[in-house]
Amino acid sequence: MNRRNFPKELKRLREARNLSQEDFAALLANSHRAFDGVNQVMISKWERGDTTTSLIRRLGIANYLSQQYEYDEKEIEVISPSFKLSDIPVNQDISYRYVIDNVEIHTIKTILNDSWEDILSIHSKLYSLDFMRFYNADHLSTDDIVILVFYSKGLMVGHILYDDRTNMLLSVGSISLSIRHQVLQHMAERMTKKSLIIPAHDPAMAQFLYDLYLDPKRSMFGLFLFTVEPAILASNPFYQNLSETGDQSFKYFRYFSQKMKKKSIEFVL
Repeated sequence: MNRRNFPKELKRLREARNLSQEDFAALLANSHRAFDGVNQVMISKWERGDTTTSLIRRLGIANYLSQQYEYDEKEIEVISPSFKLSDIPVNQDISYRYVIDNVEIHTIKTILNDSWEDILSIHSKLYSLDFMRFYNADHLSTDDIVILVFYSKGLMVGHILYDDRTNMLLSVGSISLSIRHQVLQHMAERMTKKSLIIPAHDPAMAQFLYDLYLDPKRSMFGLFLFTVEPAILASNPFYQNLSETGDQSFKYFRYFSQKMKKKSIEFVL
């Protein structure tokens, strides 16, 4: 999908999913704030080529429909500054592809010391924040920490830490992006917690969650804390595409665009 063939591809892909223009407009508007106010008339005009929607919406629709978007030279100039925002450790993947084949559940008292040190180390490298300092600031007891450790052929490849009393998610770590997807999928499908309090370390991720109509409850150490129902979040097509493809373009361009207009999450909350 690109700017030139956008009208034709939009109509083809929408019809392939047996969606009316009205239904598709409603799905977009209910899934992401960037499409707030989009209606059937607008979809019709886009498909006929009567009007051209913004790059952020074209990119968002490509994301929603799991399509790769091909930028022209002018669009590359517009979007390239946002690419720098995505150059953070949590978005990097330099590992072999692993498949999780075992999950262990521990507490602070039962986890091996070496494993615990590895978890603390990977969290610090990914997020540049000591989550124990974050945790202790709320005067919570480490006795309530639940530790899920993910293995592939005996190798520890990922982890989830959360507080069992407050349902606060403390840390998610993985050896690769593919493992991160599997860890998040496990969290959405198998964890018994209906909702979790999730701290967003990356401002673009905070904006992304806010754009999915999730409202942060409070802020701590500059992080926005969201109450999230993992199963509902996993059903949002924008989140699904982000998790499955690892394509960060829409998320970071949306945040960059809003920040330039002083309408990003830092300014509106």
